[in-house]
Amino acid sequence: MVDRGVDADLFARAIVEELRAQFRDALRTVDKGVRLADASSNRQGHRYPHHLVRSRALIALDRLVDARAALETGMRVSEDLAFGGQWPPTRPS
Repeated sequence: MVDRGVDADLFARAIVEELRAQFRDALRTVDKGVRLADASSNRQGHRYPHHLVRSRALIALDRLVDARAALETGMRVSEDLAFGGQWPPTRPS
């Protein structure tokens, strides 16, 4: 089981790195978050839009094919987890 705090921390850290234009670091951090989200109970770690941050980092690194794949994966995960077609998913209330 994945600690929600760790998942949220990695997501927040990836966003900060992206905002600082540290795109390679953001990609490494968000990839850790994706691995944890995949391993989380019922994949609920995907309530944070890791794939959206991942795609933006990939775009900044001029890896457009990978960025598109990340967006498609994020949309598929959202649909699989029944976030109501809303992507990125919002935090549960």
